[in-house]
Amino acid sequence: MLPAAIIHPQDRFNEYKIVIEPSEKIISMLNKELPAELFGFRQPQPEIMLGAFYAKEGMEPTISRWMERICNLQGGFELRLNNFGGKPPGKIYIHVQDPFPLRQIINQMRMIDPFIQSSGCPAFWFNPAPALELFQLPSTVFSSALDILTDLDFNESFKAGVAKLYKRKGDRFDLLDSFILPDNKLY
Repeated sequence: MLPAAIIHPQDRFNEYKIVIEPSEKIISMLNKELPAELFGFRQPQPEIMLGAFYAKEGMEPTISRWMERICNLQGGFELRLNNFGGKPPGKIYIHVQDPFPLRQIINQMRMIDPFIQSSGCPAFWFNPAPALELFQLPSTVFSSALDILTDLDFNESFKAGVAKLYKRKGDRFDLLDSFILPDNKLY
């Protein structure tokens, strides 16, 4: 999940990612809209990646407390998803029409980076262009799939009410913690 430019220190650190997942309504709509031949390439769970990092296991409680504070201050918000896009070599996503509330959370997460780096871990990676990630396609089918998807019209919204922290376990990510974005705070 981290960009290739970061050296993977798996032997010393654990890999983590912080995401927002779409509502069940959005997932159901995607299952109806997306061409069946692409299902074999789908991510297990579509997600909006906010950031990713490496850290030591003993740092988890502190990172979780900071994320909980950040999410409590942010509060819930609506996200409008608007049409498909792609980024070579194979990433297919749906645009977030107004990523402002996501950028607010990402900017607040920057305060965690000095803590991570002070423990000898690589720098936190913050997503510069948050989008709902759907597929990582092989280059052989990327262009034709993107042509099909860009002809589809997708324009829906959902309430972002939870941010999730995942930890890599082998070849998958397991949920480590969830952080409520409370209704009483709207950006």
